[in-house]
Amino acid sequence: PEKSRLMKTSISGGEPVQLNDYPTGWLDVSPDGKFIAARIKPDVKAPFKLGIISESGKPAKIFDFNFTFNSQVKWKPDGRAITFFKTENGVSNIWEQPVEGGQPRQLTKFTSELILGFDWSKDGNLVCARGFEARDPVLISNFR
Repeated sequence: PEKSRLMKTSISGGEPVQLNDYPTGWLDVSPDGKFIAARIKPDVKAPFKLGIISESGKPAKIFDFNFTFNSQVKWKPDGRAITFFKTENGVSNIWEQPVEGGQPRQLTKFTSELILGFDWSKDGNLVCARGFEARDPVLISNFR
């Protein structure tokens, strides 16, 4: 993630053009096709933030949260908010950040499991895959 950059290539082909010089990931194009929502890190010493990037590659808006998120981002179908999930104590919930600003708002109230992925249907319904991550360390010794 620290070395990822936003690139643009014509649908007709050609050489890709780098649009920014800061780490960028978990992209989603706005419903009108004019902006990109992404996790961005314009300051290498700061945590990732949620950004709205213009066609030129420059941030049009940056949202500074009082928490860290490591999540895919998705525009809501009406283009008025960007959604992401936040995980605390092994439980994930979906939040939305209004494009016009203000505080993010929690949309789901799950009490167990992690969100593995989510998306929005064109008519505004949320689809979410949830489950557990099994992580049990095993020590194998005297292996031949």
